[in-house]
Amino acid sequence: MVTATVLIAALSSARADPPPLAVIGGASVRYVKNIAIESAIQHGWNVAGSDQTSATFEIKLDEPATPRPVNMPASARTWLRIRLSFADDEDSVIVTAHAEEIWMVGLAVRRVVTLDRPYRRHLVGMLENLRDRFR
Repeated sequence: MVTATVLIAALSSARADPPPLAVIGGASVRYVKNIAIESAIQHGWNVAGSDQTSATFEIKLDEPATPRPVNMPASARTWLRIRLSFADDEDSVIVTAHAEEIWMVGLAVRRVVTLDRPYRRHLVGMLENLRDRFR
């Protein structure tokens, strides 16, 4: 039987918030990653990359969490990139989530900002959605 729990790690002193994570029991990394990819595609995300232990998704943002940098032209586009990492832990899979905003002009990446905190609710939602697929 497959079970899953989403855990939100507590703040650790003055350090940055730890990434949201989900623990999914009774499944393999490959299976959980494939379900995550399928779910992201169904929700309109583009698959930007995938390897044995991670999957990266992106979607164009109309309203980024960060202001447009001073030296960034008005034509710059912003993408939200989510990276899910998958790790075996005995009889379960631990999934962690990270967010980045990618500022692009044409095809050139001009700025990458790691932003787990502003997108935390979204990251937790992705993990909860993944967890629900295993109920």
